[in-house]
Amino acid sequence: MARVILIDADFVKKNSIIDDNVDVKLLRSVIWVAQREHIKPIIGTDLWEELQTAYDTGGSPTADEETLVNDYIANALLHWVVFEWCIAGHFKFRNKGIEKKNSDNAQPVDFTELRFLMDQFRNKAEMWTEDLVRFLNANEDLYPAYLTNSDIDDLNPRNTAYTTSVYLGDGSGTYCWRDEYRDSK
Repeated sequence: MARVILIDADFVKKNSIIDDNVDVKLLRSVIWVAQREHIKPIIGTDLWEELQTAYDTGGSPTADEETLVNDYIANALLHWVVFEWCIAGHFKFRNKGIEKKNSDNAQPVDFTELRFLMDQFRNKAEMWTEDLVRFLNANEDLYPAYLTNSDIDDLNPRNTAYTTSVYLGDGSGTYCWRDEYRDSK
């Protein structure tokens, strides 16, 4: 199956802060990565493959698939592309190494500023992705492939868009560092 991207570079440029002069080849690569990394885990393997087939050059999407892609996936994916572009647009990979982009009239942001921007874009992307999750959960009868991942190597759809970098445990108990401290006395 060919790489099918659900939004194009023009859509990204028209609807985000990414400038018109960004190389389409680079942007298409970021769109693919964002789509695969952030959208596929949300919708699951079966619905992912169904959409990839429908939007392939020979396929024709149904009205429900078009609604899903145009009204929900496109918005979430757009914001994930901006999030991913923060890194991809900041560096250039050359034969002699990795370069930090610079110009005569602009100053590249430092890591702290870049991290702040990425956090802001992640928050927006997660908000739009949560809309996608809620839409799919409310309309699972329209998208039967959403919950039918039966193969062992399939990604099951996630039921939330939000992530955290804090490990909250596996939910098997209320163990805390104080318990370990008490046990050692």
